[in-house]
Amino acid sequence: MWTSLNAELEVVPAIIRGRLFAADARAEVTSKLGNRDASNYLPREQTGIEIIEYEPYSHLVLTQRVVQVDTDAAGRFSARLPPGRYGIRIAGMTNHWGSHVSQTDLAAGTTRKQGWPFFEEWPWPGSPPGNGLGNQNGAPLLFDSGRTYELDLFVRKQRVVVTGEVYGDSSDPTKTLLLSNQNAGLLTTPYSDLEHGGGQAVLTPTVGDPVMVDLRANDLLNTGNTRYVFNDVAAGDYSVMPTHPRNTFTEFGSANTSIAFSIPAWNPPGVLPPNNPGDFNFVAPLTLKNIGRFDAEFPDPGTSVTLSIRFWDAVEQSYRPPNVQVLEPGDLIRTSYSGDLIFAFVADRWPPGAFTAWFPVGSPGQSFQVDIGNSGATETFDVWVNGPSDNLVPLPVPTFDLVVDAVAKEDPTYRVPNTTLSFTTPQGPLDVIAAGQTIQNFQGQLGSFGVSNPTWTLSFRSRELVDPVVPRIKVVAVMDRGVRVRGSVKRTGDNATLADVHVQVLDRYGKSIGPNFETITDTNGMFEFVQPVSAAPHFLEVIADGYLPWRERFGIGDFIDDGGVYYIDAPIFLEPVPGPQITQLSLDRQGGFLTGVSRSGDESA
Repeated sequence: MWTSLNAELEVVPAIIRGRLFAADARAEVTSKLGNRDASNYLPREQTGIEIIEYEPYSHLVLTQRVVQVDTDAAGRFSARLPPGRYGIRIAGMTNHWGSHVSQTDLAAGTTRKQGWPFFEEWPWPGSPPGNGLGNQNGAPLLFDSGRTYELDLFVRKQRVVVTGEVYGDSSDPTKTLLLSNQNAGLLTTPYSDLEHGGGQAVLTPTVGDPVMVDLRANDLLNTGNTRYVFNDVAAGDYSVMPTHPRNTFTEFGSANTSIAFSIPAWNPPGVLPPNNPGDFNFVAPLTLKNIGRFDAEFPDPGTSVTLSIRFWDAVEQSYRPPNVQVLEPGDLIRTSYSGDLIFAFVADRWPPGAFTAWFPVGSPGQSFQVDIGNSGATETFDVWVNGPSDNLVPLPVPTFDLVVDAVAKEDPTYRVPNTTLSFTTPQGPLDVIAAGQTIQNFQGQLGSFGVSNPTWTLSFRSRELVDPVVPRIKVVAVMDRGVRVRGSVKRTGDNATLADVHVQVLDRYGKSIGPNFETITDTNGMFEFVQPVSAAPHFLEVIADGYLPWRERFGIGDFIDDGGVYYIDAPIFLEPVPGPQITQLSLDRQGGFLTGVSRSGDESA
């Protein structure tokens, strides 16, 4: 016998709680090339977000295949969906494209990130690219019946940061800036005429006006060469080329003076591109596009300088026959295009235009000064060393602004007081109390300036070229001082001393600094670490059975001077752990346990 049964089944939907985040722009790029997802995502209010059943696996009637939602000012939206596979389309965001999504199953506690989910099948060979997540393609999202999901959507503006490197010519005569003349030689620092001498890069679109940016130090790719950066470059076809008053440029490995490249245009989030993008290095929006390298060439101006050098013979009281030589790059040079800066001239060619060079000859510190008026000049100079016709001059002394400071080794934000820096200058010794001030128009030696302090010792000296154009140099004495830690441990309330209490010194991160900085209090509750710690922020931690843990931070300024020995003095008071309490509400009127509360443990206790 057959029995028929009619049953109506109701599909339990999946609950979606979502947010939309958009990255429209970001500040100057400072991350390295490997950081491909440093965009600044912010919540976005948007209408017309479509959650669409994935076409190749469609099981819903046509009227239920698309659910449209809007987000509020905080980027939030919600939806109820039949179980299935879904893609997401935001056709109204025409100047953005989909980057990636993050899907969390709240019941399972699992999170999955992937590239933007398309609702249509990718029509070209290969999988959809993972725009924001290079190893995850744009697969559809799976929503199961009766489950609750959090869904974060990330879109980016169709912009790319275009960058490239420019390698300077090793024959540039201004690549080494002179800081000071030392007793044993010259103190120098690297200098880039490409960056400080008017170097620029020009980005020219097929349609629109060109954009120019200055060449700059290559902190982006961290290779030590010069670079250019164009922020927020839209999709399109471009060419880029560097320019400079004294250099010509070619693309590395070719004779091209510019590099052409394209940034592909993509449709809004979830809309397939009209053409096969092909097999190319996919460039995510707001991500670096390093398009190549240019090499600078410093032209030879053809300048020729000949010296006819005669040395004075003190015995014969006359000049010896001349020693004629073609002047090669000497020690020091000042160009007409770099202001008053003086360079250690180590290149193999002269600079263009007018320049002054000092050729070292005679006794140490003496030189012959050569003045050239223009490029391509052919000049001969008579040099008389000593004797009545001596025409030597001292080597020039560079002038710059000098910033002087003294800081603690373990905490550079702490300025060490009463630190004297001593310099040797042409005018004689110069002593200054370092407090971050600037000494303008300084002339003197920087290689081994003296450092003194009544209570701190020198750890090391640092020197930094702050501004190569002024120029401005900063010297810092990095100081250290041993500090001993001592104290007492008592109980709050009755001030009773606590013996055998564990005391430990921790570093600024709360980590142990070794067994020498662990001890226990004596019978009088006192402790002292014989070995000093460095003058840095530290934590002091005290742990005792029956008492609440105690930890306090001590900074560099918390020392006390005890007869020339510096201490961190720590009077410590520990709070006893509160004992257990049984309230009247826990018992009935006969003193028994309340209903539902059972005893545990030894019944005979």
